[in-house]
Amino acid sequence: MFCYIDKRAEEIKYLNTLPVFYLDDLIFEKINKDEFVIFISVKNVFEHTDVANELIKRGFHNIIYRPLSAINGVGSEKQNRINEVYDVFESGKIEEIEWIPKSLKIDMYVPQNRSIIAEDACTITAWFPIDILHTDNKVKGHKWSDIPVPAFIPHIDLFRHIAGDSSCTCDVYLEYCTESAINNGISVTEAWKANVIKNRSSVYEHMSHAAELEADFFVRNAVNAIYDKEQGLFNLNSGKHRAAFFASMKRKYIPMKVAKEDYSAFINMEWCSRLEKYLVDNEVMQLKAPIPHPFFYDYPCETKEFYYNYMFWLLHYIGVKQYTMKNNVSLNGLRIFSLLDDYGFLERILIGAGVLLVHNINDEITDIINKLFFVKSSFFQKTNDDGFDYILVDLSVKDVGDKLIENNPIKRDGTEVIIILDGDKHKERAVIGEKCFASIMDGKEKICLKKEITSLTELKVLMEQLL
Repeated sequence: MFCYIDKRAEEIKYLNTLPVFYLDDLIFEKINKDEFVIFISVKNVFEHTDVANELIKRGFHNIIYRPLSAINGVGSEKQNRINEVYDVFESGKIEEIEWIPKSLKIDMYVPQNRSIIAEDACTITAWFPIDILHTDNKVKGHKWSDIPVPAFIPHIDLFRHIAGDSSCTCDVYLEYCTESAINNGISVTEAWKANVIKNRSSVYEHMSHAAELEADFFVRNAVNAIYDKEQGLFNLNSGKHRAAFFASMKRKYIPMKVAKEDYSAFINMEWCSRLEKYLVDNEVMQLKAPIPHPFFYDYPCETKEFYYNYMFWLLHYIGVKQYTMKNNVSLNGLRIFSLLDDYGFLERILIGAGVLLVHNINDEITDIINKLFFVKSSFFQKTNDDGFDYILVDLSVKDVGDKLIENNPIKRDGTEVIIILDGDKHKERAVIGEKCFASIMDGKEKICLKKEITSLTELKVLMEQLL
């Protein structure tokens, strides 16, 4: 028997004179599945493992496909052999295939550390997540100290302005430089300001050139950082402009040079192993949000681009708002109520920035990930009557409306509600608030809106309109 299996079987019916079936069609319950070989021909090879696992669950074991681990260069001997068989099959030399390794169990992705670039006796140069990188903390309490790099508005806006982003200016950067010059007894003139911008434009031009034609420049000149285990983040020791350049381009990872003991502390193998065990025990094939740790950079996650877009937008937005109101971009002391189902991805970043955060979603995996990044439960605040500066909410969270109303998180002088909603389902409701950005999450369009709310009644009305 020869046939095709496709999720559009009813629409296609026949292809090349052969019938097309659904995977759940009754015909497959009556056959000896061990006598059949299935070749996965889906063009997107990154989906092959998901398809193979669905077939394995239904009793098929002779499957020719591209295992994701093999594609990423970390495949087991069996996965690499299946990948080789796929090459032979695809070339049309079927007679050369002597045997196909049986796929008897779910093909779990095997986490491996893909971050290390180089090392010497004392240091390691590796790819680190930019979301755990802060500016230096040499002068504690200084307005530009210990700021998350994605919220470092002066440098990021300067580089985006040079790159042609009309929504950004170099004004805050000039204020930053002027403040430093005055503190050091330097006379600030218009000519001095023009020279600052000319100099920084030259820096940007060289980094932009290197990013496109000489990426190794950022490895040879990796930023240097020091690990703060208590906070679970790194502080820059050098390389402020290079780090801001990466953030301005929304790069998720950056080459950093750190002490070996700092790298080992960051890896935190005890909780890394516990997280891997949880993923295996619970057969987690796809992460629902990114886990920014070297062993999980490559773990399948269809929401990574969305959450990083959200993170870059949110930190920049709040940073600009803080600077406008308070003449600094510090998030320290802001109160945020979170209803996001993202393994605590954004919550950890906000807590690291000094936000007083209340969250309403607790599960085992989030607790493990928090311990992996040294985030203590004491970092989370309890709800009180003061209300919150911001509410972050994902409409896909179960009972989201009830959870919001029962916590009554609105301040008397107003709270900004930032909402993630399904573009396909709620597109006509997007006019209810101001659209921040749109992106793709798990193949579906997601829209982010913001709206100022001044009372619990307004919040109830908003939820009724959206849900």
